Amino acid sequence: LTCNIQKFGRSFQGGAIFVAWARIYSDTYADIMFSRSLDCGETWSAPLKVNDQKSQASQGVAVSVDPRTGYVYVTWRRFGIAGASPKQDEDAIFAVRSFSGGQKFTQPRLITTFVPYEQGQGPLRFRTEAFPTMTSSVDASGTRSWTHIAWAQRGANGDGQIVMTHVVVSAPPKTYDEWNDPLDGWKIPADPVDAAPIVDGAQGNAFTRGHQFMPALTFTRGKLVLVYYDSRLDHTRTYHSPHQSQDPCSPVGTCW
Repeated sequence: LTCNIQKFGRSFQGGAIFVAWARIYSDTYADIMFSRSLDCGETWSAPLKVNDQKSQASQGVAVSVDPRTGYVYVTWRRFGIAGASPKQDEDAIFAVRSFSGGQKFTQPRLITTFVPYEQGQGPLRFRTEAFPTMTSSVDASGTRSWTHIAWAQRGANGDGQIVMTHVVVSAPPKTYDEWNDPLDGWKIPADPVDAAPIVDGAQGNAFTRGHQFMPALTFTRGKLVLVYYDSRLDHTRTYHSPHQSQDPCSPVGTCW
């Protein structure tokens, strides 16, 4: 496929373009839509809904293409809705995949339910939602690949923690029909990516409390890269160090 940019007189080799988004109808209803372009973005396919009634409040969509096979993966978060039918009162991560270039997708796969780390807008905080991020990776031999999903959830102590799950990219079913593909094998429970204490450079003190949030995944030049915010060192700018032997007060602390 050759893309021609007439305005700039340039041509380059291209491929399919995939885009996904949340079509929001109300506070408790939103669908995940998908479209593709096979002519460098000039035209787009009719939007395809990829969620079902088990994921009525769907947002935070991410798309990934396996570089080895070209299979398209889509993931999103379901917001829990009390009293919904079918039952979906827990927050959850869903995923689908396509091995027909985005023409058709598997039935939505519930990866896991989770307790999200997020906060609303306020005078002393900014809004953040626990949306997933996703990418696909391939080994050096080019014979194995994986698709990874990461998100922020609350740990046992209530702190936000980035966790990641992955699945080995498997072959399509013999029917080559997405609806016959179980899309199983995801590693659950997801693994924390940074559970060790973080050490401040100046004093060498270790800290475990604080929040990790807003992750972003990518794969480039053979490396799987995850970036995220980490607030475990937001507690202070520096430490108070008393004069000790230089303190004019005797005993120390009897005057200021």
